[in-house]
Amino acid sequence: VHPEIKIVLNTFNNFTESEVNTIGKNMFDYLNTLPLSTDLTAQRLLIEASYADPQFLGNPTYNVQSLTVNNTTRYNNADTYYYYSNVAYDNSTKTITLS
Repeated sequence: VHPEIKIVLNTFNNFTESEVNTIGKNMFDYLNTLPLSTDLTAQRLLIEASYADPQFLGNPTYNVQSLTVNNTTRYNNADTYYYYSNVAYDNSTKTITLS
């Protein structure tokens, strides 16, 4: 199970598209180890997405402008584990999609 997560970024000068895979891996590490029946909320994921920033010389390379799970701010889990494995980035909208 992996409801689509969209993270819209406000990127800073030192952000590069090569960071997207690192951000995706950090998010996968969090999402794929959540306990059974954990609901996904935008607030909880916002914190994790902020911590996923690999940073440049100790400075953030982005902040999160918005975050949605299946086009909502809360996803109720039906007693299952999550399995995320795909990350995509749209540079025109500065959006990372996890699925």
